[in-house]
Amino acid sequence: MNTTALLHRIAAGESQTQEFKASFDKACIASLVAFANTRGGTVWVGVTDKGALQGVSLGKETLNEWLGQIKSSTSPSLIPDLTAHQINGKTIVAIEVAEFPVKPVNTRGRYYKRIASANHALALNEISDLYLQTLQVSWDAHPAPGRSAAELSPAKVESFIQQVNAGGRFALEAGAPLAALQKLNYVTPAGQPTWAALLLFASEPLRHHVHIGRFKTPSMIIDDRQLTDTLFEVVEQSMAFIVSHISVAFEFDGSIQCKERFAYPLPALREALLNAVVHRSYTDPSDIQIKIFDDRITLFSPGGFYGGISVADIQADNYRSSLRNKLVAEGFYLSRAIEKYGSGFIRIRKALEGQSRSQSRSQSHPFRWKPVFWPCWPKLPWASAISPKHWGKKKYRVSSTKSSERCWPLAKSN
Repeated sequence: MNTTALLHRIAAGESQTQEFKASFDKACIASLVAFANTRGGTVWVGVTDKGALQGVSLGKETLNEWLGQIKSSTSPSLIPDLTAHQINGKTIVAIEVAEFPVKPVNTRGRYYKRIASANHALALNEISDLYLQTLQVSWDAHPAPGRSAAELSPAKVESFIQQVNAGGRFALEAGAPLAALQKLNYVTPAGQPTWAALLLFASEPLRHHVHIGRFKTPSMIIDDRQLTDTLFEVVEQSMAFIVSHISVAFEFDGSIQCKERFAYPLPALREALLNAVVHRSYTDPSDIQIKIFDDRITLFSPGGFYGGISVADIQADNYRSSLRNKLVAEGFYLSRAIEKYGSGFIRIRKALEGQSRSQSRSQSHPFRWKPVFWPCWPKLPWASAISPKHWGKKKYRVSSTKSSERCWPLAKSN
């Protein structure tokens, strides 16, 4: 690599794949571990945090000594490429490591991953997630210790079988619930249910709640529910609560039935809810939290984006689908509750198209995912008649004729 190319790379600054260090030390090794656990990257030794070339002094065996320290301080051992470069009379060393195939890598018992331009220590559940990704298995596919198939609801299983057969994506034998579940790997040949089977079909649901409320202010709660049920049921219960607490307009255009126009597109809200329920971390004891305000709806889901996906990847549709809960996702897919793995965010954006203002934003954190929605009426001729200050506060009845359009506020929503 010539000097111009080197300077161009350094001028780009620190990033998810690039780190500057004035000298070689333990922090360099931590950065290499973070890169190996993420997407790979380069540590530039002899460059200050601000990107200024400081240079380092190298002896005859310095690079070999650094390599030995890296190998002995990491497990599994990292063997990066070390290359010395001369730039403007100063020696700069590039230490490059690729994404490691067996994760997670640690240094002296500490695990890191790279987020933006910083190293973040991995929590226990993230360490477990990385390990399961390496094995290409998911937590929900493991048999639940001490549990039996007798704890599953025959009615819920039969309902699922009927939905699968009606959906046409798979064929299951009706009247043989245990055989159907074994065919889909929800129950082991010995009759032990997986965690996915308990999440979807348990007679006594696991204690993973959806906490949902209608808020006037962050501290004033108008209505509140804690929903604890199996996953198919809790999605429907949550949607019913959301629909009962958001504003709706009724359009009369001359047809027999009026048309409902919700302040939020329901398909987008449903996709966000499905994403939260299907892809949350069930090893995290936190609840899914949904807060409905006058001017916005927020959803909190335990567990950040899975498989190294970032918000930027989601926004650009530039990501590969990675499933934290493979069997849970399979159940929702076979019953046609979700259409295709990894396409939920695309469908959310499509549902938002044609709205009169941007109305969603996603935030990601190693331990949570939080989308935010703002109310937005569809682009209709009468939309301008509804003042933004009334969004979320009132319901409207709309009458449309060839000569006039009017909106009347109805009773206030809850």
